[in-house]
Amino acid sequence: ETASARVRDVYTSSDARDAYRAAVELRIEYVVVGPPEREAYPSFERMLDQRPELFRRVFKNGSMTIYFIERDR
Repeated sequence: ETASARVRDVYTSSDARDAYRAAVELRIEYVVVGPPEREAYPSFERMLDQRPELFRRVFKNGSMTIYFIERDR
């Protein structure tokens, strides 16, 4: 499986814990959600917002949200 396919697994996961595990395994520190991600993965941002202990929102403006991947969870 390619790295880009594994990153896509983070965005397509229907479970926040699975998305978190995949992000940690890939050593991802931040996840960006902007217009392209919202269009392609409509429920992703809501899922992250529901688990702030895993995905801490560190930036938000009118079009983009950035989440920090918490460690040791």
